[in-house]
Amino acid sequence: MLEVHNQQKKIRVSLSKLIFFSERVISYLGLSKHDMTILLATDREVRRLNKQYLGHDWNTDVLSFPTQPAGRIKQGGKEKYLGDIVISPVQAKKQAKEFNTSLNYELCLYVVHGILHLLGYKDYPAKEKKKMEARQEKILLEIKRKWPLKKQKPLY
Repeated sequence: MLEVHNQQKKIRVSLSKLIFFSERVISYLGLSKHDMTILLATDREVRRLNKQYLGHDWNTDVLSFPTQPAGRIKQGGKEKYLGDIVISPVQAKKQAKEFNTSLNYELCLYVVHGILHLLGYKDYPAKEKKKMEARQEKILLEIKRKWPLKKQKPLY
């Protein structure tokens, strides 16, 4: 089961689109029997969590907190709860402007990025980052291809 909570009020986010997209990623990756939580948080909360759990005293766009050691959870595996993903919509908006994308695109990217971290993917060193980015792009393209939205605006 997927739970999504919005604990910030600064950036307006379409939770229905975020849930729709997240459920498709979960299905595509064969994780439908697993549970996870996505939290949309303030920059202050993301920074606090980043410092408390990772020792990094700065803001970031997305954090992942897997319940199992890296690489232990496999698609279709038996572990039920994968973990938590914390996303900063403020950072998503900043990065959308910086990279000339949309807020929705950035949020979708962060969902994929977060789920891949829950599955044990890493964005360092450079070799691992390249592998993770390639997987992210493949997932984003496949979701867009497999589940196009016809009667509403696109996800991103």
